[in-house]
Amino acid sequence: MKIVLVLLGLGATVMAVLAVQAFRQEMRIRALRNGISESILDSQKKESDIADRKRKSNEQKVLVETAQNKLDELKAQKAQLEQSKSDSEANLKTCADEKETIAKNKSSNEEAIKSLQENQKAAEEKATAAIQALKQQILDRDKAICDFADTTNEEARKICGIS
Repeated sequence: MKIVLVLLGLGATVMAVLAVQAFRQEMRIRALRNGISESILDSQKKESDIADRKRKSNEQKVLVETAQNKLDELKAQKAQLEQSKSDSEANLKTCADEKETIAKNKSSNEEAIKSLQENQKAAEEKATAAIQALKQQILDRDKAICDFADTTNEEARKICGIS
């Protein structure tokens, strides 16, 4: 009986050892399951963070593209304004040159007009002097004719101014 008791004691000890081992394994499995659950939650949280960052990154990318497009438009407008400015400056220079040419032509035309007016005045004075000289010649001739004219004739008296 001792053997049976020893065998029973040995069996109970083995059973107790196996129960402890089973309990330890169960605890390890539970700890591993909890660890896996926590890892899954952490990975899900990290995935959602990554998705949020991707979304924000895409939004920022769209904003940057919009700003770049606006910048390109502004650069095009600036280039167009600079071209317009240079065209305007060229037109202004052309107008200034034309104005200068017109001013020169005006002054030369004014000088020509002044010269023509002076020449006309001189010609008028000459013509007036010539007319006066011719009138005087006519008067002198009429007097000479009147000296020789027959004063008895009525027509000769009219011409000579004799009543």
